[in-house]
Amino acid sequence: MRNKKGSLSLSIEAIVIVVIAFTVLGLGLGFVKNVFGGIIGQQEKIFSTIEADIRDKLAQSNEALYYPQQTLNVGVGAERVDGIGVKNTGDTSLDLKVIFQVRVGSEFQDFKSGETKTFSSGAEQFKAGMFWDDSLDKYNPNQGKPIPFTLTSPDKFGNYLFKIKVVKEDGGEFASKTFFVRTS
Repeated sequence: MRNKKGSLSLSIEAIVIVVIAFTVLGLGLGFVKNVFGGIIGQQEKIFSTIEADIRDKLAQSNEALYYPQQTLNVGVGAERVDGIGVKNTGDTSLDLKVIFQVRVGSEFQDFKSGETKTFSSGAEQFKAGMFWDDSLDKYNPNQGKPIPFTLTSPDKFGNYLFKIKVVKEDGGEFASKTFFVRTS
């Protein structure tokens, strides 16, 4: 009989340990969900603020490409959320698309949206990435739209020349602007 009581006692202890483990796991998952839920909420708030600011600036200006930054200071390999404004300043509807580029050596090379890419020219080599809506979009006369983007800065210290190009459906350039990314 003594062995049966010992095995029953062991079973109850095992059940208590399992219940405690599931409780701790549930509390941990709830904590992680709250932390990441807050981060996602903050990111959406940043996007909304950028979008509202760009819409206001586009309405007041006659610039085809609005981006007020001349230099972005970003940590090495860090992400930065920002946005540009594109406006059809002409009298007819246009299909336009945004392209981001970075200067490597003596020429600009294109980014592919959503990918981190290795750029190289001779001894110069670094990784960087951009994420934005790179689809062709219809713009009516005098219509402007905000375009948010996420920059993953180069993985090496330095100053990098970036270029934003807005191109027409036929590939012809509609507008462009350059800015520096300084990594530290």
